[in-house]
Amino acid sequence: MKRTDQRLREIALAWVEGRMYCSHNVPKDLLTVVFMPLGLMTAGEARKLARSKPVEVFAIVGEHEAVRGRAVNGYPFFAACEFIGRREWRKVCGYAEDFRQRRAEMLGNDNPNNQSEDRS
Repeated sequence: MKRTDQRLREIALAWVEGRMYCSHNVPKDLLTVVFMPLGLMTAGEARKLARSKPVEVFAIVGEHEAVRGRAVNGYPFFAACEFIGRREWRKVCGYAEDFRQRRAEMLGNDNPNNQSEDRS
């Protein structure tokens, strides 16, 4: 299912705000623990997913209402997640960079990766 640009911006904002967990943030051996639907897929579903070649698996804290607590390893785990392809992921990355730069400009930071500045 193709997402709207509005939805891609929402995903990017959640990422910038630190509310999104992505497969690139989770060790590969924990993917099925953090993103439970991956571990519960049938072999046919797993093959279909592999053919679609998603770039990322992600879940947004508070939006998916799927956080079931924290696993023993300290990562959250989600009963729902989404998959995103290369084209949409590139757009999300671009929107996220725009949000980071806008935040830095608003806060007067020269470095968009610096989230806080000591003003004492």
